Amino acid sequence: MCKYRVQAYDPFGFKKLKDVWDKLYEGKDMTYFQSYDWYEIINSMIPLKGEVLYLVVSNGLQPILIAPLWILRRTFGFINKKGCYFFGRGGYTDYLNFIYKSFDPLALDAIFVYVRTNYGISRYFLECMPEYSASYQYIVRTKTVVKIHQSICVKLALPDSSSQYENMLSKHVRQNLRTAKNRCQKSGLVLTQTFYKETTDRLLIDNCKMIREMRLDLKTSRAKKQMSLMQKCRNNVERILKYQFPVYHVLDVHTQGWLLTITCQDELCAFFHGGYDMFRNSLVVMCAGVNPKFARYSPGLLSMYNQIKIFLEEQHLDSIDFTRGNEKYKYDLGGKDEYIYHVPVSYTHLTLPT
Repeated sequence: MCKYRVQAYDPFGFKKLKDVWDKLYEGKDMTYFQSYDWYEIINSMIPLKGEVLYLVVSNGLQPILIAPLWILRRTFGFINKKGCYFFGRGGYTDYLNFIYKSFDPLALDAIFVYVRTNYGISRYFLECMPEYSASYQYIVRTKTVVKIHQSICVKLALPDSSSQYENMLSKHVRQNLRTAKNRCQKSGLVLTQTFYKETTDRLLIDNCKMIREMRLDLKTSRAKKQMSLMQKCRNNVERILKYQFPVYHVLDVHTQGWLLTITCQDELCAFFHGGYDMFRNSLVVMCAGVNPKFARYSPGLLSMYNQIKIFLEEQHLDSIDFTRGNEKYKYDLGGKDEYIYHVPVSYTHLTLPT
């Protein structure tokens, strides 16, 4: 059997990995957030704390796994624990994983050995790992896992036709769609829907950001009203002590992403933004927003519903991944729960079969 060899690249050497990365990304466990193009974006926003490494494992001459990692050599601020994390956490990356075409357990063990030997670290905090991935299944089956935390993602598997899609929706949702259309007619509103494969229109992007912030402020205000005093205090302390990664807005940095807008007389009513995963033929939703002024007309639900029907008529899309969060509109549109897991792992072995 060939020896497993690990080679480390820092963020300045990232571009050297493109050819290898693109080949490994074809694996069925990968998502849009494991693509080279996505990491090229976040590679320009390196944290000031810790170290970012791209570890490439080869079996003989063949690269078989890439590990994008953020390593903290020591605990700071009490809650930022010494350990090894996925690079990409703390931002818009909804799924985190190692990069591989076909999962090799020994390649992952080689990563653990390398980090333990070179950094003295045996604790991993592996967040947002898809439940279906072979890497997650291997870790929870064979390693010492402390406590797993589960999060919900929502994904819509598209049927073959518009009629089949209509039948997927509940009677209640179909009625809500009719009600929204009737409200628009009664109010004399004409909604215009546009799908951009890419856009660099600065004014449009800024308008999207503005209504998203309005929506987030409203959600935050509602959440705070439901919190106990103890929870508010805990959140404030955590906000002060928790390391803050470089701030970016996906609408600013993700310039190759698609954008779906719905407007009324040039005023933005709602939008969706995300990426397209060509290998899995899937649309990924990264952020969305609704202008409160038009909320009673359900412009977001209407626009995505109409766009899904267009996709089905063109027959070129297999799924829409609404990613993290269990917002109601995702289920109204036919989405189903999938799960990601945050996995604290303790790894102390220092030997690897060769």
